[in-house]
Amino acid sequence: MYFPALSDEDMKLPFYVTSAGSWRHQTHIKRQGEFPDYQWIQCLKGRGELRVNDEVYIIKGK
Repeated sequence: MYFPALSDEDMKLPFYVTSAGSWRHQTHIKRQGEFPDYQWIQCLKGRGELRVNDEVYIIKGK
């Protein structure tokens, strides 16, 4: 996992990384309300699911 130390100047940029990392298998997370950051969902191999409300998005690796 990577969590950069962001300066006030960094946060003035239109985009910046708030964290990066990976999980082999992430357990179910139910968030109340909105998540404050954009998320990049990527699968290098195999298959995964992203569930948001009643929608299911299949993420496939090559």
